[in-house]
Amino acid sequence: MIEFKKLTRIEKNGVRHYDIGDGLLVPSITTVLSAMSSAKHLIEWRARVGEEEANKISRQAALRGTRIHQAIEDYLKTGQHKLTLPLDLEVFKQFQKEFEYHLQMAFALEASMYSKSLLIAGTCDMIARWDGEFS
Repeated sequence: MIEFKKLTRIEKNGVRHYDIGDGLLVPSITTVLSAMSSAKHLIEWRARVGEEEANKISRQAALRGTRIHQAIEDYLKTGQHKLTLPLDLEVFKQFQKEFEYHLQMAFALEASMYSKSLLIAGTCDMIARWDGEFS
């Protein structure tokens, strides 16, 4: 694995930023994408199911996503994971099949990345050779 320099995260006015050096604080890609979450389809969905139900579904999805993300990272590092819930295991197995078929080599996991030209930063889940291409 290639080790990338870890960027410092800073919360500023409730918004995540990264210090990319030279006195530059840039917003995280997650922050930028979150600002777009008021997309029309999401607003319509929330209106259709109700705010309380939408919040419940969103929380459950976020928690499942976090568990599966961690399991994938653990699996790629050690070949093991700690998932136990049947639905989580089913979703993980789908990812596992894709990795076994397409992934030749993972070069980095959870790598800090930034762009001074776009003034944005974030954490890349994986840099790898996938189907013979650097991805």
